[in-house]
Amino acid sequence: MTTAASTFLSGVLGVLFWALFGTAILLAADHIIDRIDPLGFDKEIKNGNIAAAIVMAALIIGVAIIIYGAMLPG
Repeated sequence: MTTAASTFLSGVLGVLFWALFGTAILLAADHIIDRIDPLGFDKEIKNGNIAAAIVMAALIIGVAIIIYGAMLPG
């Protein structure tokens, strides 16, 4: 029974690590995109620009797919 519990705990810790790591990379990518693109997405979204929100959402989903693909085992 201890082996099953340790395997479960190891799995949970692995998932938490990759979730935090992926979130940190996603936030870093968001920061880099904001620095590179001259259109201030945050300001435009706060002003109600739906097109800027859609573009930002697409960028975040694209980066998330790349991060997911990088975390898959070989």
